[in-house]
Amino acid sequence: MSRKVWQTNQWIDIGVTTTSDIQEFTSSGIWNKPAGSFTSVTIIAVGGGGGGGGGVQRNDAAAYGSGGGGCGGLEMVVVDFNDMGATETITVGSGGSGGPPATHWSIGSGIAGGASSCTVTNGSTVTAPGGGGGGHGYPSGPGNAGGASGGGTGSGGTGGSSGNGVDGATGGGGEPGSAGGAGHGVPAGPVPGFGEDGADGGNCPAIYGVGAGGRGGDGLAYNPTPAGNGGAGGFPGGGGGGGGHHRYTISDSGSGGAGANGRVVIICT
Repeated sequence: MSRKVWQTNQWIDIGVTTTSDIQEFTSSGIWNKPAGSFTSVTIIAVGGGGGGGGGVQRNDAAAYGSGGGGCGGLEMVVVDFNDMGATETITVGSGGSGGPPATHWSIGSGIAGGASSCTVTNGSTVTAPGGGGGGHGYPSGPGNAGGASGGGTGSGGTGGSSGNGVDGATGGGGEPGSAGGAGHGVPAGPVPGFGEDGADGGNCPAIYGVGAGGRGGDGLAYNPTPAGNGGAGGFPGGGGGGGGHHRYTISDSGSGGAGANGRVVIICT
């Protein structure tokens, strides 16, 4: 937990004269009520991002794309300063881990992110749910997108088609680019992929916002190069990208990218 204040478009040490108090939590802890003539408290919570689904392998056959992880929920609530107790409990949700490479009959789905929350002594707990984990690819269709979480955030991208090996659509419905991209599928015909890892999602520098989702990994149709791993979600709460798929070797399929941890920010004004 760090304690700073925001004034004149910059962070300032708490020791100087300010009109607001900001406490940022990147891990679970206790909020201590500051002294001062404050009247309102803004609580901004971001849940952990979901992990991307792991790449699937099918022996000498087309492989469908895995789903990207959903981004963490984004929740902002303003309460009266007097409704907050002397201390409040802060929970910061962890990002979900990416799914492992898998055969088409086993499960390699990503893990859902954890919820972030702040208690309010004389009110309701403020909670931002975690993003859902992306599903692994199937013999008959693409992996499911990571489930959309609450607070107006989006789901992950559905896995790419086996017929063309392209990325699935990125998640929508919330912060732009915050859900993980889907992994590449691999076509049945003699069309090689590139096997590149998906790029990690960028962090969000703003107090109110969610990190970018990781890009899906590229699929690969030929040995000996491994398929690409999904990129990690950007902080806070970005979803992990889905792993790319390999036609021949399970161990050479890509792992899903990890979702980013959440965050809680409390602003007294």
